[in-house]
Amino acid sequence: MSPLTGRRVIGWALGSIAVIHLALTPVVYDKSTRSIRDAGIVGSIDADPELVDLRSAGFWYATSGWAMLLLAVLTGRAERREGVVPASSVWGLAAISLWGLLFMPLSGFLPLLGLASYAGVRRRRARVALSSDQARRR
Repeated sequence: MSPLTGRRVIGWALGSIAVIHLALTPVVYDKSTRSIRDAGIVGSIDADPELVDLRSAGFWYATSGWAMLLLAVLTGRAERREGVVPASSVWGLAAISLWGLLFMPLSGFLPLLGLASYAGVRRRRARVALSSDQARRR
């Protein structure tokens, strides 16, 4: 196993970003989360038409954090199994990052793009190492 592969670096990093994202939800969207809590949580987003926008912002911020955490687990499993993040995941992370950066240039999408770039570099290095190893065996 190459020192560049086998470790679940990308999965762990993505999970860390997700946990930070979730922890920041009540800080960044304090009014939103407070309004949801005060409305009794269940069914609270659409309960008051005047507060849908306020409550939706915090809800979707937290929901994206949970989705990112799930993606981190799946990415970590793929990394452990294949040694690197699958190409489709690298491109997917890059696409999500670029989509977010289009609308919010100075945001958490920037570290996500860095992580996608690093995953791509690790993938490329692993492929080059595998090619040179196969060439030596011939």
